Amino acid sequence: ESIALVLDDGEVIGVSIGKTTIVAVDKIDENNKAVFEIEVTPKIPLTLSITGKNKVAIDKSIELQVSAYPQDTSNAVTFKSSDESIAVVSNEGIVTGVNEGQVVITVVSIYNENVTSSITIEVVAGSPKEIIVSGKNTVIQGEYIVLGLEIIGDKVTKEVVWKTSDPTIAIVSDAIVLAVNKGSVTISAHSIIDEEVYGSIEIKVEP
Repeated sequence: ESIALVLDDGEVIGVSIGKTTIVAVDKIDENNKAVFEIEVTPKIPLTLSITGKNKVAIDKSIELQVSAYPQDTSNAVTFKSSDESIAVVSNEGIVTGVNEGQVVITVVSIYNENVTSSITIEVVAGSPKEIIVSGKNTVIQGEYIVLGLEIIGDKVTKEVVWKTSDPTIAIVSDAIVLAVNKGSVTISAHSIIDEEVYGSIEIKVEP
């Protein structure tokens, strides 16, 4: 009775998830029996929804979460990628980027294949292994210099964001540094994918 309850009229009510054996006995002849194997499954959801990031870098992973509605129904699903040459997905909803492009991740309820949901994921180039900024370390106030930029790594984005540690001393745009006032400043180039990946150079502005 911990899994299923049988009423006097023969109706079986599921109590908890699992398998059990139901034996029906003839009230007149106890030797006349019928045996039934019953499996109690979770409540089948009406709809599913997927949440999580919709962008992932090559060789990086993101995790998708699946919710079932109504809330007391099962969110047990299978995951499928529309193109595994772009991204693959594990049974736990971990999506890993393979190549640049777009892919659709679809989930299907294991209890009803007609209950599905999907999300479009964009796979982008990964962050560089290293960024190297090169050029002159001194510049005359009021003049400008052009810095060199080297991006290290395969299948990585070449786009960076330039930053200055002190815009009152020097400003930077697209590797062009304009000296504003006397002093020392750090100019850095950060990956647009991961700002913690960057290269920098110390520049002294002289009068």
